[in-house]
Amino acid sequence: MLAVEVQTNRGLITDERAVGLTRVARELADSGRVDVICISDNPFGSPHLESQVLGADLLSRGQEVVINFSCKDLNRNAIESRLWALGSAGLHNVLAVTGDYPLDGFAGAPRPVFDTDSVGLLEMMRRMNQGLPTSGRTGERGSGRLQPTAFYPAATVNPFKRREDELVPQFRKLVKKVSVGARWIITQLGFDFRRLDELRRFTRLSGLDAPFIGSVYVLDLPAARYFRRGAVPGVSISDGLLELIERRAGGKDRGRAFFNEFAAKQTAILRGLGFRGVYMCCRSPLARFDEILEIESTLDAGDWRDFVRELSFPERGGFYLYEADGDTGLSRDELSREYLASKSKRRGRLKRLSYPGAVLYGANRLVHETLFKPERAGFRLGRALYRRAERSRTAGRLLHAA
Repeated sequence: MLAVEVQTNRGLITDERAVGLTRVARELADSGRVDVICISDNPFGSPHLESQVLGADLLSRGQEVVINFSCKDLNRNAIESRLWALGSAGLHNVLAVTGDYPLDGFAGAPRPVFDTDSVGLLEMMRRMNQGLPTSGRTGERGSGRLQPTAFYPAATVNPFKRREDELVPQFRKLVKKVSVGARWIITQLGFDFRRLDELRRFTRLSGLDAPFIGSVYVLDLPAARYFRRGAVPGVSISDGLLELIERRAGGKDRGRAFFNEFAAKQTAILRGLGFRGVYMCCRSPLARFDEILEIESTLDAGDWRDFVRELSFPERGGFYLYEADGDTGLSRDELSREYLASKSKRRGRLKRLSYPGAVLYGANRLVHETLFKPERAGFRLGRALYRRAERSRTAGRLLHAA
């Protein structure tokens, strides 16, 4: 499956720049070669035209559309209202993301909302698909249910986190996202394929049943330098990869042939690792995607294993959840010795001082082990407390306020 991300712009859809972006999106839709077009939601924390405006246009042309939905700008009531609008317009495919911190806006930096996160958004869509109850809501009468929606929710995961206190919560949150209704998963962009292998290994060993789509970015030198500055949260470029890109970009074609081949080989690796499709991030015209897919079609099915070693650019000192496989450059099913050692109390006390945030991570892990594992007494106590609170409106409000 080929999914391509497009963006709207800031301004009217009749603006000259918007007309150009719309033309590219329509060209992709009319080609018949793109399975899904995903429309971003106020990327980089800046205001853009509402994604459903372009989404409705593409949907009318018979194109499958995914609306990226961020929680950063709306409270839960506004989120629900927007979901009703999307469902009414037939835009049922929604990618739930918590969102980047907003950076700029009219007359200064906006105040972020974050009333809920991606898990809360997925839960809201799950309940709307069941039919929300009407009783007890302001302005509503009766005790029936609203007409169910037909959302097909997706979620994201970033397996490229460098530290244990970043990576392990990503995987645990992924489990939660699937449990509340995420039907398919898109990965963050990254250039360390052992980490993608670990993601697939974790989901297999955890019994998670959801198809994965891997992100591929058609690089160039300006984009690589932009990533290197940390301008896109969660995306990084290692020294080795930046050096290679700078060298290749010095050619007559500014590296175009190399970057096309790089993206094609990334696509081959994703297929080899069992991903169900690719999520192309690029503002290029359709012809560029055709070039990349043509290159990928000429590669032998088993070549992806060689590409893993050729194109992997890990960051130094990174944490991995599983032991390395020296023969493949990927991982094995065994949990890493570093992770197992960090779980012991003696090593845990020493590890708390090893990097910023380790104390907070240790505390969070203790809370998780004590309160969020069903076999623990703390979990059973909390469940009993909240079940009792649900039967009392006053107690429920007090707990919610706390």
